[in-house]
Amino acid sequence: MMFAKRSGAERDMGILDDASFYQRAATIISAVRGKPSETLLRRAALLEESPSPAMLEDTAEWLAIIDQLEEASFTPQQLLLLAARGTRESLGRHPPGGALLAKLFEGAAGLEVARAICEEQLVARRPTWQEEFRVHQLGNAALARLAAARAIEPRFEPVFHLHPTEPTQLRAIVASLPPDRRESFVVSRTKLPTASSVDPGEPAVFFLDKLLWLTDLVPSIRSRLEELLAAAKRQGRHAMLAAEVAAGRPRVIEKRPTAAAREALAYWLGDRVKKQRGAEIASIAAEAYARSIAVPTPELATMAAWAAASDARRAEIATLVASALRSYTKQASKVVSIAAFGAAPIAVITCGKRRFCLVPGGSFDMGFSKNEEAAVRTGGKRIRGGSPQRLLAMVDRMRPLAPITVGPLLAAQGPGEVCPPDEAADALESSRFRVPSEAEWEHLARGGRVHQLTARSNVIPSSAKIFAAQRALGAKGANPFGLWGFGFEPEVCADAWADTLDDVPRDGTPRRGAGDRVVRGGAAQRYPWQGSDEWHLLVTAFRRPHSDEDVLALRYVLGIKAILPTGFR
Repeated sequence: MMFAKRSGAERDMGILDDASFYQRAATIISAVRGKPSETLLRRAALLEESPSPAMLEDTAEWLAIIDQLEEASFTPQQLLLLAARGTRESLGRHPPGGALLAKLFEGAAGLEVARAICEEQLVARRPTWQEEFRVHQLGNAALARLAAARAIEPRFEPVFHLHPTEPTQLRAIVASLPPDRRESFVVSRTKLPTASSVDPGEPAVFFLDKLLWLTDLVPSIRSRLEELLAAAKRQGRHAMLAAEVAAGRPRVIEKRPTAAAREALAYWLGDRVKKQRGAEIASIAAEAYARSIAVPTPELATMAAWAAASDARRAEIATLVASALRSYTKQASKVVSIAAFGAAPIAVITCGKRRFCLVPGGSFDMGFSKNEEAAVRTGGKRIRGGSPQRLLAMVDRMRPLAPITVGPLLAAQGPGEVCPPDEAADALESSRFRVPSEAEWEHLARGGRVHQLTARSNVIPSSAKIFAAQRALGAKGANPFGLWGFGFEPEVCADAWADTLDDVPRDGTPRRGAGDRVVRGGAAQRYPWQGSDEWHLLVTAFRRPHSDEDVLALRYVLGIKAILPTGFR
């Protein structure tokens, strides 16, 4: 319970001690899940006076809970008692805030409960600082209910606290008092600290903020306002407050929804639009996968065929690809180099301001191999502040090992800048390129290397050196395909998320379906690492759903359909 129970000599507070329905309520509350609807958010905006977005969402969630409790035949008094006396422990979540609490007090049962709460707060032990906000919030709501019935007894006045009370409650409580008690009531609650080590300016600003709602109800506090202004003269808001005092007009209670509530509502409605757009990256990525160019290039089927071609033939193919790319994108495209990043030269082609590498297709084993697992089990033990166990517990996500054959690609040398998912969806939709399937991503990341733990080495990444290298990558940090940056940013793939690699298409195409896309990489978004195994995100085979990410990166690619000459086998 929030407060200590009274001893035998004290009045029995049975109305507040009946907790028989808490367990049943907690079961219903735990079943109410998911983000509140727009209707609930709008209802919450009519209740809250100056909410943050989080406060508005919390009230909307509680409105949904109360709707469910009413359907379960909870009475108005029971709902009020749950709101007033419920704790995180008894309800399974924080009890509702002051706005909804005040709404529940409005019913007939609210007057009886309000009086009982005031009685209890007069004799209860002093709350701890963790309880203080809730105790004062509850006391003010109870007083506001008594004020509505003109039933605030003088002995209940000590229950009132300026913080936390909203302007509506404050005015209602003060207006219900006899005029001869109002001045002493507000002055006694706006006393400045007297200790010489405490600057009175900050509390003076707080008190002024409260009293400026009351200048019509307590005209005699004019001198008190001047005293508070003098104390607040070094505070940043002094000029604005001084102008309000000089005007002599009380602040006006805003019509509901208030500007603050409208702003909080707009945040959530806009956030929902963004999240909905962010989720659309799934369908956009799937649809975009058909984007490709066609070039007569049988030599791009495998790295071995590409390596076996003459320098002249490789230059001819690169020029054909650049020409097809220029026709497809309507952007300037040209071959800038054919350089050796590994065993065979790789053509680098620009398209507009982007640089792409011409990567032959090939076959590889997709997933987390036994060699990589062994590297984690041995090297992971030496990681400072880390452990291999978390990664190894998720090994099923990266298995079974699947033999995959992918086709040739034009692949951006590095990932794009990270952006929110809704912006990523916009960028991908407006682009002429696409994102890779996760099989293609892993093929590109491995760069033809067999069963290597990360895109850079088979060594556990455990220091800032790898990030220092990332900032100066370019050709020096490229893999054998001329590409870099794998594992650093959360790169979205075209595949629908699945918990394992079972049934992954063996031809390198993406797994179809609705819902989350697969994301690879993302270690830079968790850096500096806090010893909680963020290095897992650099592991080439590591995969997770895109809803785990606040931002995404697009590594643009374009498929190349090889047009084979007549009779070619």
